[in-house]
Amino acid sequence: MKALLLALLSVAITSCAVGPSMPSAAKTAHMEVATAGAGLKTKSSSKPYNLHVGIILKESVEVPVFAKATFENPENPSKPFVVTQRIESRGKLVVIRTPQFAKRPESRLMSVNVELYRDASQRQKLDQLSQQFLANLPSDQEMRKSGLGHLVD
Repeated sequence: MKALLLALLSVAITSCAVGPSMPSAAKTAHMEVATAGAGLKTKSSSKPYNLHVGIILKESVEVPVFAKATFENPENPSKPFVVTQRIESRGKLVVIRTPQFAKRPESRLMSVNVELYRDASQRQKLDQLSQQFLANLPSDQEMRKSGLGHLVD
């Protein structure tokens, strides 16, 4: 039962935060956002949180491409998280995650900017988009009830 509860909580935590009351999923000629939000890694008690964006490249994109995602940083707003990732497949979900961090993100709208480049040196920009998402994680009380209280205590 506890394993089922943890699995359901994990799905809820990393589920798409783009919905009817949220901004629409961003789309361009080359990519679209499929998911964005805040996540929780239960195996790291000192730095359990991260942010993520999931994008899907359109079939017309010549791969490989290089995605550069710039996320707001809840711990230090003056130093955004910048993550670069090589993408070699089209039509499949590719999730880009920030490094894990210790401060729980506030439940608020946050943003991520994604730029696509043809080259690893990031000189040939192909496309870009911006996506807002709700960084919404369970409350400390909900975490304790689900057996993850060690992450908030």
